Amino acid sequence: MDALEQFPPNKRGTFAPGLPHTGWQLLEHSRIAQWDILEFSRNAKHVSPGFPEGYWPKTPGPPTEAEWDRACSRSSVIWRR
Repeated sequence: MDALEQFPPNKRGTFAPGLPHTGWQLLEHSRIAQWDILEFSRNAKHVSPGFPEGYWPKTPGPPTEAEWDRACSRSSVIWRR
């Protein structure tokens, strides 16, 4: 996730002009969707999040820097399982 390593912390929750989502929202959306696809294919009893609300974070920015780091590391680990 090289693109995320240099993502400016002060821009993670900022909407770019003309775009509907922040960097945080796109990162978390991608992580949640990847996790859901993987779990759906591994576990017949998996229940997907509600759509679309369950696939997007509730805030425009990460609650903490640790949450950003967690989302980055989980996104890169999901496909290594």
